[in-house]
Amino acid sequence: TIGYALSFYSSTTFEYTSDAIASDVRTVLRSIARDYNTSALPIFVILLCDEEGALGQALAELSILEDSITESDSVQFGDLIRAHKEKLLQTVQSQIDDMLRQRRYITGLKEELRSSRLSRLGTKLFQQIYRKPIPFPFDGFNVVRGNAPDTCQQFITELIQGKLDYDGILAKPPRDKNRAIEVLSNTWGVFTKAGKISRRPSLPVVRSIMEKWDKLLQSGQQRILLKDVIEEVCLPPFGGNIASTGLILGLFVAPRVENLAVVRGEEQYAVSQWVQEGIFKSKYLDLEGFDDLALVSLGEASSEWEELFDEWEQEESYYGRSQCLTRAKDLQQRVPVPPAFSFRFVHLEEQGVTAQEELKKMKMEKGESLQKIYQAGDRNNVGDLSWGAAELVKLRNRMKSEGSLWTQHEISDLDPSIETATQTIIQIFPGWLSQQSLANDAPDAVGNFKHRMIRLIGGNLKELGLAEQFQELEARTTALVRDAETSAEARQLIRDVRSWLSQNSDALRIVRVAEIRGLIDVGKEYSAKLRGMTQRIDMPEITEVLNLVTDFHNKLRKAESDVTKRFSRLLLSRVPEGEQLDALIEEIEELVRAFEGCQHDLEDLRIIQRVLQTYQHDYLQLQDRRLDWQELDALMEKLQSEAQEAYGDEEIPWEVDETFSNFYKSISKQRKSESLSWIKTIESEILNLDNMSTSEASRLHHKATHPPAILTKQHIERLKKIEKKVETHLESLKIEWLIEKFSELPDPAKKKFMEIVSQLMT
Repeated sequence: TIGYALSFYSSTTFEYTSDAIASDVRTVLRSIARDYNTSALPIFVILLCDEEGALGQALAELSILEDSITESDSVQFGDLIRAHKEKLLQTVQSQIDDMLRQRRYITGLKEELRSSRLSRLGTKLFQQIYRKPIPFPFDGFNVVRGNAPDTCQQFITELIQGKLDYDGILAKPPRDKNRAIEVLSNTWGVFTKAGKISRRPSLPVVRSIMEKWDKLLQSGQQRILLKDVIEEVCLPPFGGNIASTGLILGLFVAPRVENLAVVRGEEQYAVSQWVQEGIFKSKYLDLEGFDDLALVSLGEASSEWEELFDEWEQEESYYGRSQCLTRAKDLQQRVPVPPAFSFRFVHLEEQGVTAQEELKKMKMEKGESLQKIYQAGDRNNVGDLSWGAAELVKLRNRMKSEGSLWTQHEISDLDPSIETATQTIIQIFPGWLSQQSLANDAPDAVGNFKHRMIRLIGGNLKELGLAEQFQELEARTTALVRDAETSAEARQLIRDVRSWLSQNSDALRIVRVAEIRGLIDVGKEYSAKLRGMTQRIDMPEITEVLNLVTDFHNKLRKAESDVTKRFSRLLLSRVPEGEQLDALIEEIEELVRAFEGCQHDLEDLRIIQRVLQTYQHDYLQLQDRRLDWQELDALMEKLQSEAQEAYGDEEIPWEVDETFSNFYKSISKQRKSESLSWIKTIESEILNLDNMSTSEASRLHHKATHPPAILTKQHIERLKKIEKKVETHLESLKIEWLIEKFSELPDPAKKKFMEIVSQLMT
């Protein structure tokens, strides 16, 4: 029972501080615990500190209202008294509630417990003191006037008389049957497979008590002092009550009743006689009547082996077989195995060794799992925590599947650790999950992360039945993986774009429209991908690369536009002058190179190129200075006709007739200019004719008689006048002129001339 010591102190009337009071109370509790030879008492004190004196004042007034009000006062002031009393009671309750919330709890433990709730504090205190509590889910003990004590007394009596087994329980009324099955069968596991009372119940705490009592019977005194052992079960670490301890005593006596006797002083009598004398007081064991009362063993050594073998062969669990092997080894130290039992001993020993190996293996697996749980719990690591807990669940499931090889307690003993780990996971899961992230977005890292989160941790969560947490884990993992994959996709896209920009950095140096257009299309795709990626992930590098692509795209567009404009200007240009043809041909050649791969544009350019080449060729012919004006006109007509026939039906920038007309104008103008220049030169020379020597006049005459073909008709007329003047001058200088002409002749002509002159002389 937890005792509450309520102490009230006023700071105005009491010199003690709350710390000093707590220290004094703690000292008292520890002193009493030492007297009872226990680590601490199952008592805690709540210190209510009334520093302002409000609680004390309210209690004092209540005391006056209850003890000092006369009957006449009650008649006269009844309503006021009741109202004031109700107000005081509310004040007392409110003050106590406020003081309780201060949580000034005091226990005898070395380290004070911390808890926000009194019930939780009491549970923790009991856990510290009663470390091996005896579970006792006996329905009916939770009410004052319940009939549970009657049922419990009946069970104890029948057990001590050796009259209770599983079949007997099933025959009882439903209420008694349910109580017996819940406590004796489901919780303590006291029945063998045959339905008899087992010498070793499966519940470890009850089993350990009976093992200790057996050792006392097998010791030198061969007796059990009943009052001592019953009180011991009620003390820490077991904390049994008188009802549960009575049942344990009955369970111990039942399978051994034939080999036990009761001794009081020098008097010995059978257990059945002892029960008939009355061992109960108010339906519970009468501990006062147990003074100097002992149970003694009547069995011989051979019967000990026989009892052990009988029990051993009944054992189906690894734990029971292991315990029987341990007891056999202890018994073998005192009494050799009887020869008649040697074969049974060898067979059962093999079972016992196997059982101990399986138990060791189970404990190792359990220990490793618990170690994971403890370490992970300290680090709030859900991964390892769920791993350890899931391993315990798998161990429990395997033990269940192996049936009777494992006791119900061994199986259920895993439940608290599983439940604690599960609850811990539930509590820390949100914080842990929010901290999970990928180390990097490499495919291997993403794959490993997904495997660890979904397959490993997620599998553990499903094993623990934490469907909600698994769904959150799956959603978080999917989001993280999606983000990582998006990040990896973004980084790969960035690498691809940068590589593309680097590989095509020279695209603007030599413009190729087809290449430019292809790059523009690729740039559009990259821009769209980058813009889409900005909607999926926040990464500054994406914007940076997008700006580079946009800038490169704009430059490509401008380069394409510039070339296209050049082509357009070419198509829209005026009929070229002859001297412009070289520049146009050079321009068209550059455009042809620029438009390589653009089939439609290139076809147009090729036609224009051929036309320009034809025009250039024709223009060069028409520029021939050896042609006179008549020949020029004839050639002009011929070339124009040919060009008209070749390109008249083509859509070309410059019409043939207009172009040739333009050519003719240009060439005519140039020829006329040259003709004028030539005739002016002759006319300027003729001014000095009188002073010319025969040779000079002769050269001038030769120049005048051999004019260039470009000479116009008007200039020819002017030349004729000059020629006549020169000839007249030469007439006056016939002899000199003749000699000059003779000197101009080649040697054969000179020789022939001399022959002709000789003939004329004769």
